[in-house]
Amino acid sequence: MMIPAISFSNARQLAADKDHKMRHVHIRYPMIGLIKSGRKTFLRNQSSHDVVENELFILQKDSHWDIFNNTLGKGYYCSHIINLSPDTLQLFYRYYPQMKPVKTQDCISCHSKTLFECFQRTWLSLQDPDLSDQVKQHRTLELLLQLSELNIYFPSPQQLSWTEKMQYLVENDLAKSWRLSEIAAAFHVSESTLKRRLLREDTHFRQWLQDLRLDTALSLILSTSKNLADIAQLCGYHSQSRFSAAFKKRFDLLPSMIKTDKMTEYS
Repeated sequence: MMIPAISFSNARQLAADKDHKMRHVHIRYPMIGLIKSGRKTFLRNQSSHDVVENELFILQKDSHWDIFNNTLGKGYYCSHIINLSPDTLQLFYRYYPQMKPVKTQDCISCHSKTLFECFQRTWLSLQDPDLSDQVKQHRTLELLLQLSELNIYFPSPQQLSWTEKMQYLVENDLAKSWRLSEIAAAFHVSESTLKRRLLREDTHFRQWLQDLRLDTALSLILSTSKNLADIAQLCGYHSQSRFSAAFKKRFDLLPSMIKTDKMTEYS
């Protein structure tokens, strides 16, 4: 079995027609976002950070938040998101080895007009199916350069952890009933060896797999027009009621509390 590589960063639109607060949200990839409508609030350790319309925000990988998306009475919340792949960041530091990333806060908001315009160009490019991968990569590197001008960096990816390797394999087919033994076989190690290496990273397979399924479901609810039954199936839940119960336990709200299946995409 081939281990899939994540080669390019991706751009998505997140939209909801209801105010909603999500608990324990795990940021799995470095993220740059722009609020198009409404307000987003990040909450952690009894502190909060508001990001408003036409304001950019930057989130570091593996940060954890409670997040409140507020429609502000307009009937919809919308943001544009770019998730940065490890390959993109490695390429950036290969092209610009003089860049010395400093410790950056887990959440930053930014009002720079130049960065705003650069983000818009990059997001539209990543969304454009007619543009070449080379152009998309170039635009993303330009965005990272603009961030560095403001002394905002994402850490250079080191060697992938076993948990990250497993994520890149599993997230390509979450509907599958994954077993640790077949993942170990894909990496050409024994199941006991893989389990031991994951435990060193404080990763417990069953809980990790459920969290990955639910994190992906949350992203699909916010970024696609798929109905909840289809999302449940895509994320490995054959029962929508079990999916809703697991989602409620993880994020402290039901998936139907984020948006209705009848919601039309905001543009």
